[in-house]
Amino acid sequence: MWILKFLPDWIFYAILLVGFIGLVISRFIPPMYKTAVQVGSLAAFVFGLFMSGAIYGNNAWVERVDEMKAKVAEAEAKGKEETVRVETKVVTKTQVIKQKAQV
Repeated sequence: MWILKFLPDWIFYAILLVGFIGLVISRFIPPMYKTAVQVGSLAAFVFGLFMSGAIYGNNAWVERVDEMKAKVAEAEAKGKEETVRVETKVVTKTQVIKQKAQV
């Protein structure tokens, strides 16, 4: 999610906490403001909860990407070793063929 790139994670946890506290405190607020506080607190709570889940899912994917990058780097290193080994075999076989041709 693009919003996770721009804002730090603690902001969404703070929104979640404010929404929860607002829902608890709304029981003690006069009836005239109670509905407005409940709606605002519920919206903040739902948004904070949703974004907390998004942060968790994003972090899981970032970890998987890092694992795959490590595997790719390891495979590239092995590939370079195998390339050197194959080139050595080709050079050796070419020398053997040239030696037989000279004999």
